[in-house]
Amino acid sequence: GLNVDTAMLENLQKMAPLPMEITFVAEMDGQWRVMSSTSGSDISPHLGNLFAQAAAPEDKPEDESENRMAQVIVINDDEHVVFAADVANAQPEGGVRDVLTYSLTTALKRTDPLINSMVGAMVLAVLVAIAGSVLIARSISKPVQTLATAAERIGSGDYQTAIPDVGAGEIGALRQTMSGMAR
Repeated sequence: GLNVDTAMLENLQKMAPLPMEITFVAEMDGQWRVMSSTSGSDISPHLGNLFAQAAAPEDKPEDESENRMAQVIVINDDEHVVFAADVANAQPEGGVRDVLTYSLTTALKRTDPLINSMVGAMVLAVLVAIAGSVLIARSISKPVQTLATAAERIGSGDYQTAIPDVGAGEIGALRQTMSGMAR
């Protein structure tokens, strides 16, 4: 027989990578009954449906083992992933299964810090991109504005005012040309 107690289940629960509940069930007189569980929720009403749906041949991939099933069910208005498997060497009348359940809400809460970090990094990247764009735009528009002002003075006949240095590159070459025109 299978000797299952709450202490054993609590030890198994501590080893689980996700916050899951562990329940052992046995089939007796055609009904699935809970033998032992760490769950505070009663999953008994879901057992018949869970195992009946899993037994339907059209739902199983060809390479899926006959004694394992995973589904999503709603327990107390919360979706839970449920994985059930036959327990080897357990021979009550219809078999024994271990049923592992975990709340999707609880499991997904573990990703909240990661999601918050990613959102923060994206916001920071957008702010840096905006600041960089503003700096680049100013570094281009300020020299162009200086040259435009100088061109207006030359156009109005003021050839004596020196055109300020606006840097190197194409804008610097344009300044040199305008200075030559003004002389």
